[in-house]
Amino acid sequence: MPKQTVYTSAAPRPMSPISQATRAGGFVYTQGFLGRDLEGRIPPTIAEQARIALNSLRLVLEEAGGNLRDVVNMQVFVTDLAEMAQFNEVFVEFFPEEPPARIGVQVSRLAAGGKVEITAVAYVGQ
Repeated sequence: MPKQTVYTSAAPRPMSPISQATRAGGFVYTQGFLGRDLEGRIPPTIAEQARIALNSLRLVLEEAGGNLRDVVNMQVFVTDLAEMAQFNEVFVEFFPEEPPARIGVQVSRLAAGGKVEITAVAYVGQ
């Protein structure tokens, strides 16, 4: 099963030497998306960061031939679990029905001072 690197200029370039996503068979595995815009700015609130990160995820999945409905698992890392309610308000905008399985964990720090980082696995078919 060959793997394919997925990249779109519509989403921010990774800050490290990694791919935005890798497609292997019918699955797409994404990088961790911070709430960083195309100019590298990170807004101050978790809600704003979540909206940017989830939109970046959407754009990369579209480049891979899928969409958000294809997400089967998601990992969410936050620097303060007390802000998960604000994250969830944005999350339901992107996943209004049949949300993916998800884990949310608090971490001590994220790159570039981010408050949230999101990674996902999607099944987009063969």
